[in-house]
Amino acid sequence: MEAAVHCAPGALRVLLIEDDPDDAMLARRALRGRDFAVQHAPTLAEGREALQTGAFDCVLLDLNLPDAWGMDTIAGVAGLGTPIVALTGLDESVGVAALRAGAADFLAKDHLRPRDLVRVVRHAVERQRLEDVRRRLAEAERDAAVGRLAAGLAHEVNNPAAFMIANLDIFKQYVAGMSRFVAGARALAERAGPEHGAAFEALVAEHQVAAGLEDTRQVIDEHAQGVRRITALVRTLGTFGGNGASGLEPVDLAEVLRDAAAMAMVEIKGRAALEEAIEALPPVHGDRTALARTFLDLLLNAAEAVPADVEGEHTIRLAACRQDDRVRVTVQDNGRGIPPADLRRVFHPFFTTKVGARAAGLGLTHAAEIARRHGGHIDVESELGVGSSFTVDLPVARGQGGGRVLLFEPDLEWLRTWGRGLQDAHDVALAADLDEALALLEGPLAFDVVVCRGPGGPGASLRGALRWHRPDLLERVLVCVDDEARFDADLGGAAVPEPGTIEMLRVAIAGRLGDAARPT
Repeated sequence: MEAAVHCAPGALRVLLIEDDPDDAMLARRALRGRDFAVQHAPTLAEGREALQTGAFDCVLLDLNLPDAWGMDTIAGVAGLGTPIVALTGLDESVGVAALRAGAADFLAKDHLRPRDLVRVVRHAVERQRLEDVRRRLAEAERDAAVGRLAAGLAHEVNNPAAFMIANLDIFKQYVAGMSRFVAGARALAERAGPEHGAAFEALVAEHQVAAGLEDTRQVIDEHAQGVRRITALVRTLGTFGGNGASGLEPVDLAEVLRDAAAMAMVEIKGRAALEEAIEALPPVHGDRTALARTFLDLLLNAAEAVPADVEGEHTIRLAACRQDDRVRVTVQDNGRGIPPADLRRVFHPFFTTKVGARAAGLGLTHAAEIARRHGGHIDVESELGVGSSFTVDLPVARGQGGGRVLLFEPDLEWLRTWGRGLQDAHDVALAADLDEALALLEGPLAFDVVVCRGPGGPGASLRGALRWHRPDLLERVLVCVDDEARFDADLGGAAVPEPGTIEMLRVAIAGRLGDAARPT
């Protein structure tokens, strides 16, 4: 199998599984250009290996391979979340059978024309993306229904819990009164004479009055503790029961983490000990419900990584601390670990190593998406037999004086260099591709300035996308150009000279923010 090819931003990644060199050459020529990046594998086994180690938008699959033939080839790559276009040199009935076996489309090799191949690949990719959107919408609707159920349950539980707590307090007062009555009666009996005192003590002992009163106090305390745990759980349900649109606000992340840990204990208990090391944290600006679900997903993922039949040998650690203007939350387990081949795919939609009804393969995908939409990211480290560690990095809520800036540029070296240069004065988020930039702009963080480069290329693509979908954001876009004469003002945004220094870019951003944010 050939090495992975470089993929230009926005290009579709196509895996071509074809053993005939001539047919492979024709397909690659048809897809040649910046719009496609083609990787070739001559056997089904090598194609499966490529799919397991890389992300592709489409698979072009020959149905007659050295190690598989017919519908077996489709079965070999189906179910990995990538649309399949079958290539067949046989009659059309084989193509129809391929559709029934799971292919998105098919093409006959005898009539293969470049424009047909381009059209079919694009359509297969778009259909898959629409299907992914439908699945996410269905997931969102299900979450909303669960949220409404949780809110209703919280209301129904809180009312009886409130009067139960009140009644238990009354009972405790009664017990205290009975204890005072017994003490007073004892004093009266002793003053009446020794024989009366002895008779009273015998009566108290016969009916176990003292022990009964003490047991009653303990029972009341235990019941009160149980009801308070129920109310705490209901409060936690309120956190997780939102519909994903709880609003943007400063979020007490330490409280969110404790709520997530309380919810996750249902799965963790009996599998592992939960250790918490949550330091005092600054607020994070964002969606409380979405963040709570993110950390719950990570904790549940850790619980499922621990064998259920080995009790007392495993630990899940939830730690959180501040590092400069970021908050880092780590969920670590000493469970099975993740195979190296799977590690790079754990955040891919629908990828999972679980089985059964809960194996949707969306939990970590949603967690990564939520972190990204909050200007952060998730990193994962794992070793087989040792365990895994997921770290969420989020920006703290912005203070006064600076601004929230999005830098969009495919050149990673430029992006990181200029991002580091701005982060001491502003909250900075980085995006290396168009989809990532648009996701951040459509997420919960409100950006004051968006910086991109070049009158054409990615910068023009971003402005074009905003013009159609979010024209209100165009006034915040700064485009760094080396030749303002080439700048197309009709796309929106404002041109600034390509900065030669960080200070020049700071001045340009400060001008956009206004005098209050101007560097001194």
